[in-house]
Amino acid sequence: MFALVALPTAWLVYLALLVREGEDGAAEWYPVGRIVLAAEIIAASLVAAGLVLIAGEMDAFRASVRKTVEVVIQ
Repeated sequence: MFALVALPTAWLVYLALLVREGEDGAAEWYPVGRIVLAAEIIAASLVAAGLVLIAGEMDAFRASVRKTVEVVIQ
């Protein structure tokens, strides 16, 4: 469980701290947009993995989604 939180966090921190020297000698940091994209990919992967683990069968998944939507609507 620790790795599920620590590894994506460590990867995002690693990307955020990437820096190189540009042509003019100024620091060039890793683009923020790519860090956000990496965070989105990690989040989508974790959600997809969670859905597979929670609802192993499609019928169970549909029932779970239906129940959640009914609770939200009420």
